[in-house]
Amino acid sequence: MSPESPWQNRDFALLSLRSNDRKFLPGTAQEVDFLVNRLRMQPGMRIADLGCGAGRHAIEFARRGYEVVGVDVSPAMVEEAQRRASSAKVYITFHQADLAQLTDDILAKGPIPPFFTPVPRTWETCSWPALE
Repeated sequence: MSPESPWQNRDFALLSLRSNDRKFLPGTAQEVDFLVNRLRMQPGMRIADLGCGAGRHAIEFARRGYEVVGVDVSPAMVEEAQRRASSAKVYITFHQADLAQLTDDILAKGPIPPFFTPVPRTWETCSWPALE
């Protein structure tokens, strides 16, 4: 991500967060319910929330007993995600990183997600069940 990216700008990230919270925060539990049911997920599974923002999904999964690692390009979003996870009294490993440059060693610091297959120095997405 280039240094000119708006996500590197704290004011932009926090303004976006306020807007996203109003629109999407109320539906978070329902979205996680859908994923848990559709993907037949079980508590204790390991999940990577890539592009985690302020951690709304990561926190909800952690509340339900999943091991979660969150990655986002925005330092402000990662700080907010850490603050919110602490307030929710859940443990989540968060990393500030550009997904285009995501490496095995970043994800090795936290749980490996069930829907990714590690290959040397890259991550290759596996097929998800059709989300009808």
